[in-house]
Amino acid sequence: MAPPNEPPTPPPAGISQLTAMGFDEELAARALTAANGNVELACEYCLNGNVPEPSSNEEGGEEENFSIGFLSQGVEASRGALVESFMAMDEEALRNNLDLEDAPELVVQFISGFESAATDGSMNLEEFRRFLAGFLRDRVIRDLFAQQFAESFLQDMMRGPGSPFPHSVVETMRFPTKDEMVELMTNHFELLIPILTNGFFKVWDRDHDGSLTIKELLVTINMIKSVPEDELGPFIVGKFFFEVADADSNGRLDCSEMADFMSEILSVPFSLVRPVLEAVKSVVKGPAMSEASKGFMESLKVLDTNHDGLLSAEEAVSLFAKEPEQTATADARLSETLAAAEPALAQARAELQRVLVLKFELSQRESAPVAEVANALVGAAAGHATQQLDEVRPMLDGMLQEMATAFPFPTQQVLPVFHGLVQQAYGLVRSTACRRCVVAFCNILDKNGDGLVRAADLRAMLELLAPAGEGGVVARISALFKIFDANDNGQLSKEELELMVGKLLDLAAEYIATIAEIVKRLVLGNLEPLLQLVAGMVGDGTSFSYAELLNLQNAPMGPMLSAMPFM
Repeated sequence: MAPPNEPPTPPPAGISQLTAMGFDEELAARALTAANGNVELACEYCLNGNVPEPSSNEEGGEEENFSIGFLSQGVEASRGALVESFMAMDEEALRNNLDLEDAPELVVQFISGFESAATDGSMNLEEFRRFLAGFLRDRVIRDLFAQQFAESFLQDMMRGPGSPFPHSVVETMRFPTKDEMVELMTNHFELLIPILTNGFFKVWDRDHDGSLTIKELLVTINMIKSVPEDELGPFIVGKFFFEVADADSNGRLDCSEMADFMSEILSVPFSLVRPVLEAVKSVVKGPAMSEASKGFMESLKVLDTNHDGLLSAEEAVSLFAKEPEQTATADARLSETLAAAEPALAQARAELQRVLVLKFELSQRESAPVAEVANALVGAAAGHATQQLDEVRPMLDGMLQEMATAFPFPTQQVLPVFHGLVQQAYGLVRSTACRRCVVAFCNILDKNGDGLVRAADLRAMLELLAPAGEGGVVARISALFKIFDANDNGQLSKEELELMVGKLLDLAAEYIATIAEIVKRLVLGNLEPLLQLVAGMVGDGTSFSYAELLNLQNAPMGPMLSAMPFM
């Protein structure tokens, strides 16, 4: 370790990178020392022939810090010089600098695969698209992710301590094979291909001649290797995305360019939500479901006092009724949970009560179609949302004003955008996604599958959602049995149990999909006004350069916005 007042010894790896570019070893060592080990800054010193004397930080000097989430402007300024130095090297020197014998296997496979596919030494965009799609499918998804997911993750999760299934049930489950996982994951893989190929091709095609050569590929990989480890993430995510989004390659991003790019990127994960949920449902609701419910019924045999293979509400309640202390403890925990969820439960009760009165009690009907009840619930929720909107806005505006004291930003510019988001969020209650979620809820109430919801089951749901203190565990078990007891015989059979679990799973999946759809609409539908705020703070009001984006920390609201993907 060097004494405190002496400059640190430059790393040998950094010296070898600079000497491989043709610089003298002594000059490379001095430049690296002056640059505190940063290869790119040292390269700039070497190219300029002006290496400053190393200085100590003890008297208030500050060394460059790359840990704040984005690249410094000094490093960004030297980036071009480093690229030029790599472009001046021949292929052999570029390969030697990469030290491919010790490089990660995936990198070696990518380079060799590119060489094999590029029959004339280069690829156009369409050829590169086919190559990259095949490489990601076969080398990444098939060989790395799918195998681990299919053969390790799912089974470990089901066998782990957090598994909802006993070991005997897990052993009966059939898990997807590696090939099935590859098929599942690649079904929607084509959504990513245009984004990835267009982006990589544009950034790697250094001379912008419409073809990608092996040398250009080696230059890019050398470039990535030269980036310090604590800068690698920001460099790849920030600079790469910026150049891809800059459609006209003028060095500035206008709001429409950035909105188009982010819409493409964000659409991919959102589009995968429902297929993934359907895949999970197919696994859980497949052959394993029968075994799981059978195992569950086995564990409840102790409650089946008359040994008829069925579970009655009275038998389930007896578990608590026979143990007063256990009942009191369970009631206390239930009350805590309900109290925490009371605002949401109160709204749900109000909407259920409104539908019960309008659709059943006023008309003296005993049942109504699922679709009719779902429409009534959506309408009730929308009415409630409209009523709440005026109450919520002042509260949220107050929160924004408080935030402005900690993170100064132009409140008057932000508020209109924020109001628009809130308005849309409440308006989405009437969306198709929300309606699907409500239909899944109504399907639970359609306990015998005849397409009808009965008033009695709606009342049972109100009992189940009663406030804390109004009916404990025993009362709620009885209400639950009323909802899922399809033939109203007061007992749950294995088939009724399977139906109950399946419907609850459908509701959970629809709920997750609904949240994803709402977030997608709010984000993608408001990208441009949100980006205009950023451009107004760091750019010229309509666009910004990468250098201006690096100044975001110094802009109003900068510390908050620096968490964006481009930072």
